[in-house]
Amino acid sequence: MKKIYFIRHAKAKKEAKTDFLRNLNDRGLKNAKELGIKLKELGILPDIIFSSSAVRAISTANIIADKLGAKVKQKDELYDISTDELLRFLKAINSEFNTVFIVGHNPTMLEISEFLSDSSIAKMPTCAIFGIKFDILKFKDLKEHSGEVILYDYPIKE
Repeated sequence: MKKIYFIRHAKAKKEAKTDFLRNLNDRGLKNAKELGIKLKELGILPDIIFSSSAVRAISTANIIADKLGAKVKQKDELYDISTDELLRFLKAINSEFNTVFIVGHNPTMLEISEFLSDSSIAKMPTCAIFGIKFDILKFKDLKEHSGEVILYDYPIKE
């Protein structure tokens, strides 16, 4: 059994020198902390967290990892990755891992979640999480619509 949790980065500031350098805003910081706490309460702990190296994504990943005592691996290729490229990335994950978090960006987080699961969710707000379980032993065996949704949650705007 393999599980993948796709997490869209938390809410970021609109201004920065480049899109890549955008920091989390106050709401994003709060939402990322709350998500980490919620996952800990639910007992959802990753073997590894792979994150886009964009500032808003790695910040989200680090906040969640801090709450869970997890390790983050920064991956430059996750910043501007297509759904097909992300599928190839997922299939190459070492099968020693059973539960993996991917922290990245829309539209790819939404598209891969729908592609791999048995659901159509239509939106993936900032700091949303979409978890899927697969009845496989190796990530290389991932296939379209082969997973079962085990979690879909996102913060409510205040």
